[in-house]
Amino acid sequence: MNKSRLPKIFFFCSFFFLSLFAVKANAIEKEKPTPTISQPPVDTPFITRWDLTKTGSGANQISFEVETSGDVSFTWQEVSSSSTTGTGTFSGNTATITGLPVGATIDLSISPTNLQRFFINNGADKARLIDVRQWGTTTWTSMN
Repeated sequence: MNKSRLPKIFFFCSFFFLSLFAVKANAIEKEKPTPTISQPPVDTPFITRWDLTKTGSGANQISFEVETSGDVSFTWQEVSSSSTTGTGTFSGNTATITGLPVGATIDLSISPTNLQRFFINNGADKARLIDVRQWGTTTWTSMN
């Protein structure tokens, strides 16, 4: 074998091997799934749980302070086998939800649209608020 051809053959074999390796590595990279970041739906509600067996503003209502930029929609559902429900809207500085089942525990789901702030302070129903189940996608103006 001609010694002058040996470096050329070595170079060709090395180049061929590296090319195959690069093609295989590229194929493996393409097989990897692209990670996705799931975003919550645009209108995820703010959900609170209330215990109406405790003393408060009224036997069949709850009241709390809010800041809104228009009408805010809500739904409530009794947390029991009867699953009584209701819907409505509120606006302004105070939300009063009426027509609730006496002595029940309810989940109150408030739409983030036009809701800016929720606060209970020393309101009559502060002991009735037992859980914030979901913060939702509300753009809060303050947490104070």
